[in-house]
Amino acid sequence: MKRGEQRQKSTRIEEADCTNLPTKFMNLIKNSELARGKHVSEEVTFVIQKHLTRSDVTDRKFTFQSNLIVKTFLSDEEELLLTTPKMLQQKKKGKKDTLQHISVTFVEPKCKISSLDLKKKSAKDYILCNGWKQIVEDERNRLRAGETVQLWAVRVGGNLWMVLVRLPDVEVEEGEIDYPDPELLPMKFLNLIKNSDLAIGEEVSEEGINLVIQKQLTESDVDLDHNQFTIPSNQIKNKKKFLSDQEEEHLRKLKKMGKI
Repeated sequence: MKRGEQRQKSTRIEEADCTNLPTKFMNLIKNSELARGKHVSEEVTFVIQKHLTRSDVTDRKFTFQSNLIVKTFLSDEEELLLTTPKMLQQKKKGKKDTLQHISVTFVEPKCKISSLDLKKKSAKDYILCNGWKQIVEDERNRLRAGETVQLWAVRVGGNLWMVLVRLPDVEVEEGEIDYPDPELLPMKFLNLIKNSDLAIGEEVSEEGINLVIQKQLTESDVDLDHNQFTIPSNQIKNKKKFLSDQEEEHLRKLKKMGKI
């Protein structure tokens, strides 16, 4: 029995985005060897939609917050298990693991079936781990910081399966971006910079990635005769400076000379 009914949805999730799990994933589950002879529930639960953070794609775990979960996907027994500390077990290097886990059959974006452990790190955070790093490293999954993904849950023979769906084409509404967060720059652009001829022998900083502005293109921006893209200083969202003091001074001199 599920623990609760529909929770309040995050303002970032559109109703149309979480209606149906793509058919190819359900077909994969139903036709898999692991599901043979088992009942595959038609009740598929949309769990969460989120932007992948840099820690999601660099650490060994995928984190999602309980307050953003759209609908409860665990049974009472499973929730109790995750919140009950297990006996302390001495680990290597003196570390102790007190987190219980649920073994989850996991369907990757590229339609490969693997396995992960689901744990509850705190009252707020769930994590999927012990295999997540390999899923991120598989280039066919195309999991990069800033990408939007959906997490779904389905029961196969009563056991928990989870499906990660990557949304390649998601329109971001004005106000949905956490402006100070530099993790939303798609990794493909950073990789392009690192591999470019102009960057050979140069240090490419990942700490200084700043979101400068989000704006709608104006008619003058796309007017070929105008030949310039305007960035209004009062609309710059990131409080961090994206120009050095020397660059600012150089622009002031050019403006004073009437060259800009």
